[in-house]
Amino acid sequence: MITASVGFQCPECVSRAPANVIKVSSRNSLGSDLPPVTRVIIIVCVGLFIAGNLLGIAAFSSNNLAMQPPYIAAYGQWYRLLTSAFLHGGFLHIGFNMYALYYLGPELERLLGSRRFLALYLFGALGGSVTSYMFSSVNTSSVGASGAIFALMTATIVVGRQVQADTSQILTLFVVNVLIGFASPSIDWRAHLGGAALGAIVASAMMSTAKFGRFASKKISPKELISLLAVAAVLVAATLYRDTQVLQILGAN
Repeated sequence: MITASVGFQCPECVSRAPANVIKVSSRNSLGSDLPPVTRVIIIVCVGLFIAGNLLGIAAFSSNNLAMQPPYIAAYGQWYRLLTSAFLHGGFLHIGFNMYALYYLGPELERLLGSRRFLALYLFGALGGSVTSYMFSSVNTSSVGASGAIFALMTATIVVGRQVQADTSQILTLFVVNVLIGFASPSIDWRAHLGGAALGAIVASAMMSTAKFGRFASKKISPKELISLLAVAAVLVAATLYRDTQVLQILGAN
């Protein structure tokens, strides 16, 4: 199984961030001070890990929810492209990903607002899964939030440049994690790159409606919605195309 860990973060770099750097969270507990979407995603991921991995509840297992091309193509189980992003293969896997979300999510959610942040996270997750589906072997089984985490990284860079903040540290962390993704065959680097690309695209679309890094409304604007629908259409088209390829491969076997 491909675990798609995002690698290590750098707490020293984070703690030494100067005032003009987009800072990540320095909280010590998962309390109410975490923004709602970040908090709920962490709770859902941990809950599914406990249910599927520790308690062995079949409904929440990777067999039923992981990104597995034969089930997506042959049985139309497209939901796996999203549910796989909330599953994890082991303690280190979920630990790395939730650590990254805990430190990257709060500040970005406050800057974008909870609705935009949720859209960004979900599109990053789908971007990672669809890219993995497109370019992985048909017998791949992939889980992990790394596509969404990489989307948060690139989105932080995009937002930081919009508000003229120093993004050098997060850029360094991004490059390091990309390289880590190529270092092990058990890491789904395709999901990393797909999530990163979607994060940059979605964040750029959102920030195009902001003035000096501020949004006129907490609601997603019509312009942003059109951009998101266009991205969704591309993901659907890519999935349909890959469905055809996978069915041909399965038929040949």
